[in-house]
Amino acid sequence: MVTKLKVLVVGGGDTSEALLSDPAFKEIAEEIIVVERDPDRRSVFEKLGDVFFIEGDITTLPLHEYINLREVNAVLALTGRDEVNFLTLAVAHTHGVPIRIGLFRSRHIADVVKRLHLGIPIIKPTLIGKTLKQVTMTMVSTRELSTTPAGRVYMISISETDAAVNSRLGDLKLEENNAYVLALIDDQGISPPSKDTVLEPGQVLLILAPNTDFIKKIRG
Repeated sequence: MVTKLKVLVVGGGDTSEALLSDPAFKEIAEEIIVVERDPDRRSVFEKLGDVFFIEGDITTLPLHEYINLREVNAVLALTGRDEVNFLTLAVAHTHGVPIRIGLFRSRHIADVVKRLHLGIPIIKPTLIGKTLKQVTMTMVSTRELSTTPAGRVYMISISETDAAVNSRLGDLKLEENNAYVLALIDDQGISPPSKDTVLEPGQVLLILAPNTDFIKKIRG
């Protein structure tokens, strides 16, 4: 059984909004609290439902008046300020919060967070760079991820010049090459394949196949 989390999110920007809009995340959260200094963001999170919005700056806010950090399972520091995210993780560490994750632009500050065991730092430029590299590389060439008893698992990105663009997945007839799409990855996340899925540039396919013969039906 998955333990339901009591989550404190510091920073009510686009990243937090996208995360809390995901039904899968809300499935594991028993309670979600968002601290944000911009009052205009209140309506955004209240529309999501089951989110308690606290208006204020975490660096000056008497947080203990609103929440007992000893009861919080996870703290996500997602503001646009590295120093605030650092302080947030430090406070969470002091109160024994088990899950502590922060978003950082500075690799130096992220390294300090890791060295002091304050939490898990995610370096935003590095994360974006790796994602761009992965998508770009798999547009140019197919990447083999692993070998299984059932075949090899390949990752391939759809580019604007591919013959498969704007085609239904079922119309490609990949099964003629014993190739089967395991999952489709796009800006909405990971979803199961459907014959009616229309392929668009930027989508990533995970394909199980004995070899790369299926590529011709995608690239043309």
